[in-house]
Amino acid sequence: MQNTTKKLKKAIVLGGGGSKGSYQIGAWKALRELQIDYDIVTGTSIGSFNGVLMVQDDFERALDLWMGIDIDKVIINGLNLRTDFNYYRDHSDKLLPFLKSYADNKGMDITPLKRLLSEYIHEDKFFKSHINYGLVSVKFPSMKPCQKAKDTIQHDSLKDWILASCSCFPAFPIYKIGDDGYIDGGYYDNLPINFAFMLGAEQIIAIALNPNPHEYSNHPLVRCIQPKESLGSMLDFDNATISENITLGYLDTMKSFGKIRGNNFSFYDLDMKQYNDAFIRTLSKILHDEATTHYEASSFELLQKIVNISNNTPIHNRILELLTSSLKLPDGFINTLSLLPRTTYLENFVLALIESQMYYFEFDVLQIHTIPNVLQDIWQKSRDFLHNQNITSLSNDITDREFLSVILCYFMESL
Repeated sequence: MQNTTKKLKKAIVLGGGGSKGSYQIGAWKALRELQIDYDIVTGTSIGSFNGVLMVQDDFERALDLWMGIDIDKVIINGLNLRTDFNYYRDHSDKLLPFLKSYADNKGMDITPLKRLLSEYIHEDKFFKSHINYGLVSVKFPSMKPCQKAKDTIQHDSLKDWILASCSCFPAFPIYKIGDDGYIDGGYYDNLPINFAFMLGAEQIIAIALNPNPHEYSNHPLVRCIQPKESLGSMLDFDNATISENITLGYLDTMKSFGKIRGNNFSFYDLDMKQYNDAFIRTLSKILHDEATTHYEASSFELLQKIVNISNNTPIHNRILELLTSSLKLPDGFINTLSLLPRTTYLENFVLALIESQMYYFEFDVLQIHTIPNVLQDIWQKSRDFLHNQNITSLSNDITDREFLSVILCYFMESL
């Protein structure tokens, strides 16, 4: 019998979040570079709009749209929420038109958004695409969820349903389709993974616009891509913020697929064995010099500090064995070690040490760095820092930054 492998049906799920939707354009750029195809797209709010562009395969136009967008292309007399509200308090001439428009329209005047959708949404292209689609809205005032699949949307009502999904009431007005009112789909499901499964998805790439965990965060069929920190306000259309969020979406997606390393910073892929070995030698030296020969309460604190250099970055199993093999550790410390996951790669811990120094020396989080170049730079800066602080070795009375700088120098000497 012929051995054939059936392709799994893959879905892209796009969360809501207003102007933070630029993050999804960066993720889309990465997916294109990775040559990842998809069969289904579901979205809520701004995710429903970006999703239509993905179904249309209009990446270049989507990128141009987001790189050139501003608040006036979304609402009339809008307030850019990046601006300090003290500014509007002191410049009432800028605030009053917004308040009048808001009162007249029972929400912000979204006439520019309607024009924007007319410019970028092409029904013929959308409905001819082989890619399935679904969006989420909520009927108001019943608050009944409304999930619209591609085959239930009439040709001439696509834009209406996107506006219904994007109507973030009370900021935006209730959107009417026929006799029914609709508000933002985020009131029901801001990341419509369930809907994607309902449409037949077997694998899902979910692109959320906030760092919060959700019910599918650890699901085996769902790859979750989301920012480490908040992307800002949903109505922050500052060009620099938009560009930054596009870059973050790209980097986070490439990291998710293992093409770029790092947590808060980004590194080109590299064989980490020499760095892993150097870090083992570093810990061995520290534990030998500072723990085994002077074991007391303060040494216990020192060991805890070594283990917890980076929050949520557990030590690899070999390192746990190294820490415990030659020491008579108190039960409490052994229990602490046993709680740490034992499958995390040592290289994550090495990168966490490097990133801690990059943070202190204010490296660019939007740049992709090379580890050898970064190490040479931070080694020199760390030595200068320790020299200025008159720090020559580890001790319990130095700051966390000084402690990490000493470890970094030990690490570099072990390479």
